[in-house]
Amino acid sequence: MSTLTSGSLRPAALSFTHRYFDLLFFGFSLVFPVCFYLGLTYFFVAQPNPFDSLIDGVMMVFKLFWYGGIILVPSSFLAFVLYGSPLGKNQQNLLALEAEGWNENYLLNVVYVSKGVNVEALERSVTNSETLLKQWKISAQVEVVTDLPVAKNFTAGAKSIKRTFVQVPTSYQTPNGALYKARALQYALTQRKLENVEAKQVFNLHLDEESQLTPEVLAGLHEFLKNPQNHSSVGQGEIKYNAYNYGEHKLITAIDSIRTGDDLGRFRFQLKLLHRPLFGLHGSFLLIPQTVEERIGFDLGGKGSITEDAYFALLAADKGIRFNWVEGFIREQSPFTLRDVLRQRRRWISGLEILAADPIMKLSTRLPLRINLVLWEIAWISILITIVNVIVGGSYYPTWLSYLAGFLTGGYISLYTVGAYRNLRDLDWSGLRKLYTYLLIFLLVPLAALVEAVAVIYALLYPMKTFEVVKK
Repeated sequence: MSTLTSGSLRPAALSFTHRYFDLLFFGFSLVFPVCFYLGLTYFFVAQPNPFDSLIDGVMMVFKLFWYGGIILVPSSFLAFVLYGSPLGKNQQNLLALEAEGWNENYLLNVVYVSKGVNVEALERSVTNSETLLKQWKISAQVEVVTDLPVAKNFTAGAKSIKRTFVQVPTSYQTPNGALYKARALQYALTQRKLENVEAKQVFNLHLDEESQLTPEVLAGLHEFLKNPQNHSSVGQGEIKYNAYNYGEHKLITAIDSIRTGDDLGRFRFQLKLLHRPLFGLHGSFLLIPQTVEERIGFDLGGKGSITEDAYFALLAADKGIRFNWVEGFIREQSPFTLRDVLRQRRRWISGLEILAADPIMKLSTRLPLRINLVLWEIAWISILITIVNVIVGGSYYPTWLSYLAGFLTGGYISLYTVGAYRNLRDLDWSGLRKLYTYLLIFLLVPLAALVEAVAVIYALLYPMKTFEVVKK
């Protein structure tokens, strides 16, 4: 089990050296893969081959897939350059929360949603989060929403934090026929009991069963709510995948590194700069004001229940709701097996395909998601084409297009290395072990891309029609 080092109860100001090294390693993670692939490009362009074979013609066509990251990489790099590493801002917010304390006018309602099968992970997450809420004296309560009864499996919680169990009746149906997690969320919304909060504003923080709060996210929420404009905004921030047993399955560790990098890249770009969920949202670490949740709801119907998070986000955007980035991070864990990784990705792609085609929302709201979805479904091919290009010894291609392709391919891999650095920096591991894992993740990216490719093909050939829960 991984030991974590961040988030002490009493934060100290970061030293110049600490900030310097963080900036150095964050920048290295961003630039290293790009330089590596631009170097490969230079090697082949420096010895150009004439266009004189059938292979050149075939490769010319397939190399168009190099540009699958034409939106993902530039938007991510813009966010990386504009906002940099989150470390300094996280520490600044921690010091502010310690000095100012939580604003008692705001009630944080932490909502854990689970089928109720993996009770051990759920109980561990709820207990850890309640302890943290108590330590930082947050005005909060916890809702545990499940299909199955789980209350008897829980130990007593922190006395200052109210805990409520909400079990969804098997007979419960929403007017529009919401299913799975969306159905549970809608039931929780209709049953929510917010006692003695007449003078408070309520903000629901939606988490998955394995999600664990951190001091950094509490400080980020404190800072987020200082801005009155955010009192009616939906927020989301960074998710790390190092909560439990990080690094035990090296390939899965590599595969999910891109998720943290993507948060700090593309997702931070859309939320912090544009205040729009162009590419959707995650279902976890989702902060929704109670007033907004009541207005939009989760009664999304059957077709909106496979990726209820993205459906909710685009419906809210369609109605003019503002979105913003929340500084700080929560911790989660990756699926246990490659089979579950494939099922997870398959569900995402299948649900987003339905969403992108749903006329219930304006085309202008859905179009960015549709374009991004198509590019996502072909982006993984760029790395495979690069490997083939190396094997065949290079083929003819215009020089400037080759360098653009090298930048996009390297930039795509930067999402993995940035995510790997962010996940590794909190672990109480030796520097040598961290370096080994970091380099291994970099080397495993082509194999990770192959797994993503299988997931895409799997989803397109056999679209998922139900919500499958994966073990984490």
